[in-house]
Amino acid sequence: LPPPLASPNHTSDEVCRNRIRFLLHGTRPEFRQLQIESDHDTVTVRGRVASFYLRQVAIQCCQQAAGTFRINDQLQVGAA
Repeated sequence: LPPPLASPNHTSDEVCRNRIRFLLHGTRPEFRQLQIESDHDTVTVRGRVASFYLRQVAIQCCQQAAGTFRINDQLQVGAA
């Protein structure tokens, strides 16, 4: 039997994750360490940023790339 095809939700999750990663990585080098996960219509962003300004920039990038996906902001601000 052939392997099962990816469900439409799985494919759109992956596309959304990739768009967000591409935009974040191109915006600021320190955003490359952020973790992006997606499940159905929600994208979760985890990691640590140095300031509240950078947190806002990261979330705005995610919102811009996510389209209809909801953003679950799990970013922490401050030094590790």
